[in-house]
Amino acid sequence: PHAARLKVGTSESEPAGAADRGCSPVVTMATRLDLDNPRWDQGTFEGRAKHFFTTTNPLNVLATDEQLDAAKALVLAYRAGTEPEGTTDEQVWEAKHLYDSAFHPDTGEKLFLLGRMSFQVRPGAEGPCCVAP
Repeated sequence: PHAARLKVGTSESEPAGAADRGCSPVVTMATRLDLDNPRWDQGTFEGRAKHFFTTTNPLNVLATDEQLDAAKALVLAYRAGTEPEGTTDEQVWEAKHLYDSAFHPDTGEKLFLLGRMSFQVRPGAEGPCCVAP
């Protein structure tokens, strides 16, 4: 589920003087996150639950327009391979979760507050909320 990026370097196990003899350097693969798929395995209940609760996290409603725009910018930059140097995987995932909760998946437009995923009632939550004492 990850796209690959090539990284060229030398291996510590390379024989001494190999570079001097014209031997080519070792090529290793560094993985990039696949933002087109959920972070967690959707083949397991735990993975589906984590994805659902992260996307519908009610705290995402508190994000400012500036935070939402910054999250969108980071996600788009990462997809283009132009993210700021030093950006961590965790920063990208946090931005992606915020982006998914507030922007339309097809148009990319910011959704009206009540239409956002983070404003939706989770299954089972309406029962205890509506029970009269």
